Amino acid sequence: MMMGRGRGETVLKELGKRPDQDIPAVIMDLKVAFLAACLCAVAVNYIQAGIPKCCVSIQNDIPLRALLQVQRWELQSSSGACDIDALVLRVKNVQRPICAHPKVKRLLMRIQKRRRRSHPKDTN
Repeated sequence: MMMGRGRGETVLKELGKRPDQDIPAVIMDLKVAFLAACLCAVAVNYIQAGIPKCCVSIQNDIPLRALLQVQRWELQSSSGACDIDALVLRVKNVQRPICAHPKVKRLLMRIQKRRRRSHPKDTN
């Protein structure tokens, strides 16, 4: 007398398979699905990291206070991935960079030169 036989076991028996034969296949399918999801996540992060952050507009008038607190700067060229030439200023205690007209570089260089003259490095 057969007791406790479910519909799934009956279907598998009709197909000629035991219920425990499909478990490894299901586990393998889950591993493949998990691996595919991980690869997609890595690919998305890689693609987003490759997108340059460009200035889309520039400011002509930068406050002197901001120029005095510039920690680093870089030139953005329109010949690369970005559409406009700009001077990208990283200012102390400001998260977003300031996009300035490239002519501001001359003023910034004078400010930094004066700062170096007034604070010479200790040679000892």
